[in-house]
Amino acid sequence: MKDQHARGARGAGARAGFDDILPGAFEATSPRFTSAEGRKLTSLRHDERSQILEGAQRPNLGIRGGASSQSRIPLGRVAEGARARRQLRTRRFHAFRARLGGKSAVGVGTRPGDPTVRTPLPRGSRCPADKFGKNSTHGAQSSRWRESVPMNLSALPAPLRTLVDAPQDWMEDGQEVNGELTLRSDGTTLGPGRKKGTWSPMEDASTIIVEATIGGVEHTIRYDVPTEKGGFITGIVLEPAREPKSRCRAQKEYVPPERGANGAGGTSDGDPEVTVGIYQPPNKDLAAKRMRAKQAFDHVTGDQLPLNMGFDRTSRVFGSGITFYWILLRDYAVCMLCFTLASFWYYHMIRTANEENKTTTERLPGLSRVSLGALLMWGSQQAQVGRKFDDEDRDGMLAIAALDTLMMFALSALALYHFFRKRRARDEADLHAITMDDYSIVLEDLPEDVTEDRLREHFEKFGVVNEIVMGYDLREMMALRRKLLEQEGNHEMLEYMLKRANEMLGIESDYHKERWVKVFEHKAGEGVTLDLGPNAINDMFERTKIWRFDFAGQPRAYYARHGAITNDFDAYANMLKTWSTRDNVPVEDFDVYGSEEDLKNSRNPWVEHNADASGVGFPRDSGASGREVGMWACLPDSPEYGAHNRGDTSFAFYLPSSPVLFGEPEKYKPPPPKYSLTAFASAVTPTKSMFYSNGTFSARSPEVMKALFRTRAQRKEDAASRIQRNYRAYLRRRVAAEEEAKKQFEAKKLSMSQRAASMAKRAKDAAKTTAVSAVKNTAGKAAGKVADRASAAKVGVLKRFRPDDFNPDKLRERIAKSVADIKETKAIIEERVREGYKVVKAWVVFEDEQSRFDCMELVVKSEAEAKSKKHAVEEDDVCVFEGRRIDPNSARAPSDTMWENLGYSKKYAGLRTCRSLIVLFAYLVFNVLTVAFVQSQLRNLPPEAICEEIENGLVDNLHCSKIWNVESTDPVVRDLARRGLQSMQKPLVSYNQCDDYMDFKLFTGNATAYYGYYSGSHPLAPTPRALEAAIAKQEKNKFNSDPTGFDNTTIVDECAAAVCMTCYCSEHSEEAGNESFCRKYSMDNRVRAILGAFATIIAAVLNILVKTLSIFLSEKEHHHSYTDFEKSVTWKIVTVMLLIMVLLPLFMAANIPDISSLGFLFNGEHKDFSPWWYSEFATKFQQVAFINAFSLPFSMASKVIVFELKRRLLAGTASTQRQLDELYKPPPYLMSERYGMFVSAVLYTLLFSAGMPLLYFIMILMCGMLTVIDRVVLLRFCARPPRYTGKLAAMLIHTVPVGIIVHLLVAVYMYGERDLPSYTHMGGETGKWGPNGDDGSGVKVTDHQFDVRERIARLNGFIPFVGFIVCGTSFVIAYAALFYAKLKQKGEGDDNIDEDLPPITQVKKAKQLTGLKTYSITAHPEYQTLFPPGNLVSKGL
Repeated sequence: MKDQHARGARGAGARAGFDDILPGAFEATSPRFTSAEGRKLTSLRHDERSQILEGAQRPNLGIRGGASSQSRIPLGRVAEGARARRQLRTRRFHAFRARLGGKSAVGVGTRPGDPTVRTPLPRGSRCPADKFGKNSTHGAQSSRWRESVPMNLSALPAPLRTLVDAPQDWMEDGQEVNGELTLRSDGTTLGPGRKKGTWSPMEDASTIIVEATIGGVEHTIRYDVPTEKGGFITGIVLEPAREPKSRCRAQKEYVPPERGANGAGGTSDGDPEVTVGIYQPPNKDLAAKRMRAKQAFDHVTGDQLPLNMGFDRTSRVFGSGITFYWILLRDYAVCMLCFTLASFWYYHMIRTANEENKTTTERLPGLSRVSLGALLMWGSQQAQVGRKFDDEDRDGMLAIAALDTLMMFALSALALYHFFRKRRARDEADLHAITMDDYSIVLEDLPEDVTEDRLREHFEKFGVVNEIVMGYDLREMMALRRKLLEQEGNHEMLEYMLKRANEMLGIESDYHKERWVKVFEHKAGEGVTLDLGPNAINDMFERTKIWRFDFAGQPRAYYARHGAITNDFDAYANMLKTWSTRDNVPVEDFDVYGSEEDLKNSRNPWVEHNADASGVGFPRDSGASGREVGMWACLPDSPEYGAHNRGDTSFAFYLPSSPVLFGEPEKYKPPPPKYSLTAFASAVTPTKSMFYSNGTFSARSPEVMKALFRTRAQRKEDAASRIQRNYRAYLRRRVAAEEEAKKQFEAKKLSMSQRAASMAKRAKDAAKTTAVSAVKNTAGKAAGKVADRASAAKVGVLKRFRPDDFNPDKLRERIAKSVADIKETKAIIEERVREGYKVVKAWVVFEDEQSRFDCMELVVKSEAEAKSKKHAVEEDDVCVFEGRRIDPNSARAPSDTMWENLGYSKKYAGLRTCRSLIVLFAYLVFNVLTVAFVQSQLRNLPPEAICEEIENGLVDNLHCSKIWNVESTDPVVRDLARRGLQSMQKPLVSYNQCDDYMDFKLFTGNATAYYGYYSGSHPLAPTPRALEAAIAKQEKNKFNSDPTGFDNTTIVDECAAAVCMTCYCSEHSEEAGNESFCRKYSMDNRVRAILGAFATIIAAVLNILVKTLSIFLSEKEHHHSYTDFEKSVTWKIVTVMLLIMVLLPLFMAANIPDISSLGFLFNGEHKDFSPWWYSEFATKFQQVAFINAFSLPFSMASKVIVFELKRRLLAGTASTQRQLDELYKPPPYLMSERYGMFVSAVLYTLLFSAGMPLLYFIMILMCGMLTVIDRVVLLRFCARPPRYTGKLAAMLIHTVPVGIIVHLLVAVYMYGERDLPSYTHMGGETGKWGPNGDDGSGVKVTDHQFDVRERIARLNGFIPFVGFIVCGTSFVIAYAALFYAKLKQKGEGDDNIDEDLPPITQVKKAKQLTGLKTYSITAHPEYQTLFPPGNLVSKGL
């Protein structure tokens, strides 16, 4: 953006003395210029360059030699400032054009036969005769750029690429369509009236701003980019300001890039290169940089993506899959919030029932109080006391049932909306993105020895084939490549350790006496005397990325490649055949240096590059500052060899003997400017005072004036103190050097082992000192000094301080063994390459989309004929290849392929799936056994009871005070009752023994026959003395297991005693004197609490382990695509979660006598959805659901937590950069585990929400937690995920209708209970208790477990039943129509949209292809480490 001061200074004039302060600031600024000052200005930031303009317009600030601040600026100064501003803008334009020029910046095709780099020269400098004419000089701007340089459009933002070479309507004159403005790709403009000019983009990441010269007038144009579905880009002219503002509008429509990409992959073009083959000492900054490259950063600006990023931007960055997942979370959170608010009447009736019934937490504990159990208990209690329900009660319950059914209708509408939105999103993604699968099919069941040529010959009959990629079984090769990479990394680490040991011990390195390895040599008169061959040279160059070129026996040039090595780059060919700029662009991909020192320090790169002459090798006529003719390499078979007498020259190529010598080549960075604009700006900025005079401010503070004008005495004093400081530093350095020399002399007297041990100790001490100083000194000065000394001594890099690691002799032995291992592995790899690979599948990429459609139609026709046993002519059958039937199908995206699994046959996929099912079944059995073990241990304890029902129940079958009056006022009766009650606890009476007399926690036995036994009022009560003797006998006989209560023929009295002991101690165990009496009760309670906690922990752990187990089993199934893998993970998580969370606990708590013989299942305590079912099952279920609402989202962040802990705690233990990179490797973001957890949560919420409305609120919490945690995890920690589509969302969309159907069926049973107030029809009955019951018998009347008719006869159950019929019928019709549409679409041959796409060759050339550009494994980002481009193994793939 143009600077404000530059705009406002058109009449202010230029600052005097500016050229003295910034000499050479207006020199040429291209990175390839010879002017050093030009490089300085290029290195400045945009804001610093703007300060030059700003300073040029300000009044003089008192700098020596300048005019007075109050003096009038001469008119000549105004013109001079304007001229300087125009010159700087011109040079900035050329700097931008050179930077954006990319591969085209080198003069490829600029003039036939002369591919020399076209670089502008400083004003007045001479041009070479072959450029602009003999002895021509540069004059005006037009003559300095005689030949335009095309821009690298890929470096521009996508909207700006749309504007380039596209006509724009200049709407200053009110016309709408005129096409009068064009921004050309060569950096020129064609404005209104065919007026020419130049343009350049501004370096502003937030907006698209262009500076253009139109008709000789400088314009600043800001373009507004549409963000929704594309549209036309419009521009507003900011300068020169006009009223109304001038506007322009592109005639070409802009389509946002990558709005809908393929299902499981994508690449980021801006990621920095990550090298893995070269040993590097651990560098946390480098590891962090590589980590950020893999994370979801904005790779254009380098900033983090905002956590509140909108859905449109999310779709552009991550694809439609993640966006749709977040939309689902939002929609279901809003839906559940609406359901919660709509359930206000439900909550009101629950609260009223609890208040009227005075329901205690003993009857309904915890979260079961907010459930239908409260209404059931209220209805049962009202029926027992003889109260009939009125119409108000029935209307309230009817409203709950009707509202629940309506909510399910609303949820069905939401699922239908998501279905069509997903389909629309998929169609939009297909229309707005062009991917490889639009042109491709995949072939399976191929012969193992099939070749590409044979396949091409077959499919050329059915369409134009662009490419055929073979899919091989690479399992063994991947293992060998991983082994080789590990061995090479270990070898390079050993080389580094040897280099470090030699430097620390003061030994001249004898291992690297030959620092360079000669790989090619040509001698004058003899020809080629050494040539290791392309494969060996390219393999060695891949690791070092450096070569040295000697000419006439002297080192001439050092080539250092810092860009990525691609398949199109061949080091051997560039050395000797043709020095080319194809994937080999100066500055962008490589630098050339004239000496080894410059190579090490990345300084003084060559600025003249000359290339692309066929047959002329490196470096052609390139030079340090200009063309140097005739000193280049050439092969004898080149036509240039004889034409230029290359046989009389001597030249050779060398490669470094080890990557450790020079490390990873770094890109040249221009030195900082000689004069600091920032320091100058701060010097003239007032610090304390501002003086105002004559209407202007003067920035002269006392501090500034004191700094600018110092006396001669002050300068002398400063010089003297500086000399003293330097002398003292010299003395300290000399003393330190003498001490170090003495130590080295003494050390040489020791043996090598002793010296190595001493060095190891010194390295360890230095590392400790560095760490301690960094902790103690907050300023960090001492730590910095110690760290500098440690770094200079090459210590502290490797964290293991073993003496053998500092012993050169031992290290040489280990290096020799490492070399042998590497050679052995390479030999095996070469042998496997020669043998070839087994073909598993192949991808056929057609030239146009129509050929693919035609081919798939023929496939459908062939399959139909095969089913009808009509054999077509094999030559005309696309599915018959060389007499063998193959299986063509629509191809998926290239990034969806899991190459490591292609060797596993799909024929045995079913067996692998069965193996996973067996493991899951064993996991479920373990879960059931764990729960059953806990329940069995609980049932071995004395029975619990609801004491409120015991003492105050309406049924008089046990009143403890009438048998054991332990609170009697008579001491004798109280003492006998307490001793008798305590003695009857021996032996232990368990819940299992009392099962016939207990119904859940209610005592159903009859103990009225024992009333008054201890008080003497019972007719058969013994005398006090006889009772005393019986109690004493029982107390002594501790080990008798026979029941010895009131009646030896039954244990109902012992069970009653156990219940009464529990009820008494639950209220009085804390009172004085009851400690020993209730000791047994307290111990049983502790055991019960421990078992309950154990069961809860096990359930939570098993729920979390479901995710890990599902991922592990899906990996072992060896799916061929990431999509199938993600689907497998999702359905496993959903299935196991529903079984563990819902079905197994439900079946274990249910009591169904007809099928109770299944062991632990259906042998529980509840025959119906009674209040006591809610008291036990609903309480635990809602507790687990509440825990899951927090634990499941946080489990999604578990990988991030582990990653951060490992990165922070173990980073110091990494001994190589590769190990550190592994620690810094961000965890993946898997949609499958998220959808699995979310789908299961939605289903179990729907299953029981009819009786537990609190589940809706718990679901809101879970959606909120998932949204927050997922955004933080994805946008701050995880690796950038593949571009998912909505395929996983289909699982949720299609399972919600199932959940709705089951919800309505469960609602029929829950709302159709007898205890609830309800209207009846079809002869229905309500009420279970009391003389006012329908049967008048006063006994409990219940429905049969499977009697659905009785429940439908009550209107509460009839309404959800009608909802079940309506929803079920609608779903069946909808899925039948969907199934028919799928069959019809399958019969037509393809389910993709016919997008009428251009040929794939044009799409690739225009760079409009989304995702990977080929199906080759070498282009897949997941496998580029194992099969890097240019590698010998990769070339065979």
